[in-house]
This record gives sequence, C-alpha cells and structure tokens, in this order.
Amino acid sequence: MKFLMVLCAVLMLGGCNMTKDDIPLPSEMPTIDPSAIPSIIPSMTPQATESPVALGVFITEILDTTPDRVHNLKLCAENLNGKIILAGTDFSFNDTVGERTREKGYREAIMLVEGEKVEAVGGGLCQISSTLFGAAEKAGMEILERHDHTGEVHYVEIGRDAAVSFGEQDFRFKNTKSFPVRIAVSVENGQVHAALYKV
Repeated sequence: MKFLMVLCAVLMLGGCNMTKDDIPLPSEMPTIDPSAIPSIIPSMTPQATESPVALGVFITEILDTTPDRVHNLKLCAENLNGKIILAGTDFSFNDTVGERTREKGYREAIMLVEGEKVEAVGGGLCQISSTLFGAAEKAGMEILERHDHTGEVHYVEIGRDAAVSFGEQDFRFKNTKSFPVRIAVSVENGQVHAALYKV
C-alpha cells in the first residue's frame, strides 16, 4: 500500500512523460513517514450529548375527547411548553396561560362550575393544570396554591386535581431547586403529558 502511494506521488511529480524504465524499483523508492500523509478518513467519534434530567413526570387520560375540548388542551399545552422557571421563583398557571378567550383561539367546551357541567370558553384546561400539579409534586416543588373541583373529575383521583379559573382560582408552585427548571406539556395519543426538567 505504501509503495502504491509513493508511486502515485512520483508519477504526479514526474509528469506524464516518464517511461517504464524511468520508474524506480521498490528498493530505490524513498522512505516516507506515514504520519506526514494526512488522513482522509473523518473522525467517527460520536459527540457526547447529555440527556435532559426529568425531575417529575405525570400523565392523565383524556376521557372527554370532544374536538373543542381537545383543541383547548393542545392550545394550552403549546402556551406552557418550554417555559422556564428560575431557581427560587414562583410559577402561576393563570399568569402564564392568561385569560382564556375566543380571540386567543379557545373554544367552548364542558367545565365544572359549582359542581355543574356547563359550556364555557376554555373548558378542559383544568386537566392541564391538574396534570402539571402531579408533575410538580413529584419534582418536589412547593405547592403555593391549589384548589379542588366542586365535583368529581375522573382523570385524577379525588384530591389530586388543580381547578383553575382566570381571576379566581390559580395553580401556583415555587421552584425549590438551586437551578432553573423547564416545563414540558404535550397532548398526544389520548393523554396529557406534563414534566419538569432540569435546565
């Protein structure tokens, strides 16, 4: 292999006018330091990538799959997904999501009001807040505000929900960690997924 490489170099340097007799024998070939020949093989060493650390994960099943309610869930999840909570600071569901209005794209869907099922703009968002509550609790966050529904919801056990109503009931928690955390919320495969990750 070394001989062929050197031979190619000699031919390139000598031009195309060389005859068969001009080609030096292997014993006459100059020695070449292999380290002087640049490698053309790219490095295949994989780059180390650090996986995000999940501090708390919680999942709930979407039992009411009416299109408008699922639409509200997805829209709310998009608003929350990727939000960063700095160390020692508070998170407010209502402050982050804002008022649920038609102008923001929310639709009418069933929600519990005083124990009764009623159609209201933004219906269904309590499932997002309740799922996020489960993730925050598992992550060891300090729960600052949480409200039970006035009636039973079936996507979480009794006492494990977090009812929200803009301007009235909020879900809030404090990041008790010494580092920022990132919220991840998604709606997929008939489920709401919520998680808190170390940043």
